[in-house]
Amino acid sequence: MAVKSVTIYTTHTCPFCRMEKQFLDDHKIGYKEVFVDDDEKMKHQMINLSGQMGTPVTLVEYDDSEKRQFVGFDQTKLSGLAKGEKIGEPPIQDIT
Repeated sequence: MAVKSVTIYTTHTCPFCRMEKQFLDDHKIGYKEVFVDDDEKMKHQMINLSGQMGTPVTLVEYDDSEKRQFVGFDQTKLSGLAKGEKIGEPPIQDIT
């Protein structure tokens, strides 16, 4: 299944966010960053998406429009993403 987009909800100081972004850069996987420490609305969107306040929260949208998310720097899930596998869980609430 092809990935349509990857969005990372992050903060400017999160070391695990930096590790995840480095992994994605190393595997040439494009992503959009959403800095929740700069935007209260995006912070609430992240909490609605994952049910948690921790970062990173990663949202993956696939070509079939299915969205899945996971919390934290999870190298196993990221490796699956790099291999083209569907990873993560459906969002708690639709964020659109």
